[in-house]
Amino acid sequence: MDIWLTTCRKTVPKCHYCKEPIRLGEVMVVGKLWRSSKEGGDARRWVIHFRWHAQKAPEVLGLYPVNCWMQEGLEYLKAHPYEETRGRKQLPLAKEQKEARLKILRQRARLVQKLKTLMEAYDQEEAHLSQEDLNYMIRVGSQIEELKERIEPLGGVPPSWE
Repeated sequence: MDIWLTTCRKTVPKCHYCKEPIRLGEVMVVGKLWRSSKEGGDARRWVIHFRWHAQKAPEVLGLYPVNCWMQEGLEYLKAHPYEETRGRKQLPLAKEQKEARLKILRQRARLVQKLKTLMEAYDQEEAHLSQEDLNYMIRVGSQIEELKERIEPLGGVPPSWE
């Protein structure tokens, strides 16, 4: 939305907030909002114009002048509180639990890397794994499964581990 201040060059029938006219020569706030929709297959675009009093005259209101655009913005913010959506949601864990969970995550990353290295070596050599390598891979796999059990009380198993 673009917002700017200007002087009213033609009387506006009603303010977007207070529904009273904005008279010729008064300072007003203008807002322009571009909207679009793809319902029905075709893209449809339109523009919504807003006009507010920049500051209503004291004789109209009584004691204090009101900024219609500011008042409407504050009401909107009160009705629609801001919620943070960036980043991951943090687990509600104590500091010690977070450190223990991170330690387990790192252990698993090391084990998966070892397993991947063994598998790549096997693919490049085009040979059979020795019994020793096979036993080592089985041991690494069982250690990875054990880490799943250890991380369960510390916030659960991450979805990427399944």
